[in-house]
Amino acid sequence: MLFEDPKTTHPPDIVGGRLCLDLANTLPHEEKGSDRIADYPQFLTWTAETGITTVAEAEALRRRAEADPRACEVALNSAREVRKWICNLFGAIADGGEPDPQDLNALNEALRVVRVRAELAPARVDGYEWRWRETEGNLLRPLWPVVLSAAELLASDELPSIRRCDSDRCRWLFVDRSRNGSRRWCDMRVCGNRAKVRRHYTRKKADHANADR
Repeated sequence: MLFEDPKTTHPPDIVGGRLCLDLANTLPHEEKGSDRIADYPQFLTWTAETGITTVAEAEALRRRAEADPRACEVALNSAREVRKWICNLFGAIADGGEPDPQDLNALNEALRVVRVRAELAPARVDGYEWRWRETEGNLLRPLWPVVLSAAELLASDELPSIRRCDSDRCRWLFVDRSRNGSRRWCDMRVCGNRAKVRRHYTRKKADHANADR
């Protein structure tokens, strides 16, 4: 297994606005390509891209995963399971519905695990930040900030601002922080521009069809 340093690759845009939504957006989509956490090293690449781990921390976890394939499999399955209920929870909210209680229960169960390892400590610059106890060699550690992010988002005033990308080929989740709450695309440079191109092509095709009548 090879961990890819995000400094030497081309990381995907991180557009969700919350860590938990960025994990949800690693799912395969027609517009965005294949599963971005198809294996544990890819998951570590994502954690380095999002700042959950440093490159050095991710590389140390990769070596630990390589030495313990069983723990690696458990950690990858856990990451996919967390992603699944995050997608279900916030996808339902973005679609104007109510989350399944089972997904909320899954969040609460994960949160109970995280709480015993989380503590507040002075940040490197100003204020305070979450730190994690008992982290050395724990392949599940990168998931803890994601679980905390999901809990914080669910209890925040940003809940009504969760949206899905308007592109049917994408449907990524994001927090709409635009001034008038009118953001339609996960990324205007990608899905927004592609939608413009498709609309332009459709109009041109219709104009040609009308001209031939």
